[in-house]
Amino acid sequence: MATLDEAQAAFTRIKDGAAFETVATERNLDPKSLELGTFAKPDLIDPAVADAAFALAEGAVSGPVQGRFGPV
Repeated sequence: MATLDEAQAAFTRIKDGAAFETVATERNLDPKSLELGTFAKPDLIDPAVADAAFALAEGAVSGPVQGRFGPV
């Protein structure tokens, strides 16, 4: 996402029932870029992203997280 506001808008759509993949397609994101693989928490270089990701239940979507390199 380019901005935290755009990330929040996408998250709101997902919370309201839009499929994650649908929102990604509308934002012209390549589906391959959505699959990051499997990581252990210490493997993620951004502590804010790692903490948010590992606090989620499996299959859940977090709200936007302001990471080191921008919103995720």
